[in-house]
Amino acid sequence: MAQERNAAERLIEGATGKVIARQFGTKYPGGGGAPRAPLATIFDRHGFEDQAKLLRDIDAERALSAAVGPYRSKAGPRNTDRSFKVDPLQAESADAHGIAFGIYMLQAEEGEKLPRQLPGGARLFTYQDRVYAAAPRDGDGPEIPECRDLADRIAAEANWLLDNARFGKEVSKALTSSVASAGAFPFIAKGVYVAREDNPATARLVALFDELRATFYDEPNRRGLRTSHVAVRSGDEQALTDSVLDEVQGRVATLVRSMRREAGDPKVRATTLEARRNECETILADLAPLREICGAFVERLAQNVSELQAAYNGAASAVDLQLPEWAGATAGEDVTEDDGALSGLFVFEPNAPEPAAAPEPAAAPEPAAAPEPAAAPDPEMELFNL
Repeated sequence: MAQERNAAERLIEGATGKVIARQFGTKYPGGGGAPRAPLATIFDRHGFEDQAKLLRDIDAERALSAAVGPYRSKAGPRNTDRSFKVDPLQAESADAHGIAFGIYMLQAEEGEKLPRQLPGGARLFTYQDRVYAAAPRDGDGPEIPECRDLADRIAAEANWLLDNARFGKEVSKALTSSVASAGAFPFIAKGVYVAREDNPATARLVALFDELRATFYDEPNRRGLRTSHVAVRSGDEQALTDSVLDEVQGRVATLVRSMRREAGDPKVRATTLEARRNECETILADLAPLREICGAFVERLAQNVSELQAAYNGAASAVDLQLPEWAGATAGEDVTEDDGALSGLFVFEPNAPEPAAAPEPAAAPEPAAAPEPAAAPDPEMELFNL
């Protein structure tokens, strides 16, 4: 073990100040969102096509459903007075409105437990690629001004969603997906990720974060989409090591829990076992580039995963699946989150020798003789003990 650690230390010896990773983080001071089209174009430009597609993936029906959702719930934050009711309407024609909602006013009456729905109200519907507010259909009663005002607000929110991605929702999902696709690891703080400097995708992430900040962050007023990245240099890699190992260790622990649940169970499908084999392969591939940063810990984790992989490869079905001894529990046994063997996975090395027997307790020593009483202190020496 000491030799492995020394070898890892020699890899970074003499490279103090060398950038070994990048830390990425995002905040959205002021909230709000940004236009979908230019956002998606930036993601496309830096090779994150799937995330650009996610930002463009919106239509009028989904925008209206998202905007109307808080108002449909009677306990929703925008309908706390319960004075309105929002219900879906049947589409007026197959080629006209995709979806439609009616907005009605409720009126409490003395002696009645439930409020009465007044006739009329207002209407929301989609047409082509926009959302519209209108009076009720002919025969459905008069337009109620309060209902129309609410319909206008919801339509405005839905049309805003068609044109803009929300920072805390669609933009956050796109950024999280981007850092994950680039092989970044979750860092200690929520919403912060770390990517290795030697990973080609890291340079694309840096360029993406730089352009997003330059385009959508108002520096003087500190508002908007604030994407940031900082370098992690050799000599400062302890926090990076912690975050990387925490993430990988969690994945290995999840794999062990799955193996414990599935071992011996005839209902487990062959596709499930194949997925576990693929996960082992993925973890091993992710560990390979981390040896320089994390040293012996990575070697030990890789050994854990290799034994799990061998167990899955050697099993024709889950009935034949044998847990490695270090996994620590009987097949099929329930596993809790605070399982000691998993929370301290590094401590349990595969194929470790049996611990030596505890030594016999030593005989109790003979009690020492009572000490002679100390002589009275010399008054002149007391001066040095102040």
